[in-house]
Amino acid sequence: SNGTVASFANSSDGVVSALSPGTTTITYTNGAGCSTSQTFTVNALPIAPVITFDDGSSSPYATCPDGGIKINVSNSTSSIATSYKWYRNGIEIVYASSAWNNLVLNSSANSITVNAGGVYTVKGISGNGCGSSVSNQLTLTDSSPPIIQSLSVSNLVNDKICPQTTATITAPPLN
Repeated sequence: SNGTVASFANSSDGVVSALSPGTTTITYTNGAGCSTSQTFTVNALPIAPVITFDDGSSSPYATCPDGGIKINVSNSTSSIATSYKWYRNGIEIVYASSAWNNLVLNSSANSITVNAGGVYTVKGISGNGCGSSVSNQLTLTDSSPPIIQSLSVSNLVNDKICPQTTATITAPPLN
């Protein structure tokens, strides 16, 4: 209990802010002097997560992430967060969605292993559903070599282009 008491009279918006976590009583008094009070609990927010690459690399990190790169919440033991919401390029990676299934190779209570480049962040979520501010950003750059496309050649005779003939070489479109 923090014993905070907030009072306001004839407020135009009725917004009360900057309350500390704990039990709080708010009293409202109207222009006629009538008042009412309400006591409630202000829940604490989880602290903002700090994320790191599992191998200690710094951001931006250029790699071929096909085998997976693990990202950890390094301060999870000092937070009241009971779960985490992960984001790639500012978009939540919703657990068990197709995006999650295509991107996340493995996960635990405070880490994910991803297989694609992007800017990763996370928010801690407390048991009562309150969310922290966003973590630091980690940038993973996919430096995988491009796939070498096969060429097709028309008008070959025994896998050779004969003199005085025209051959067409076709490359498939690049993705």
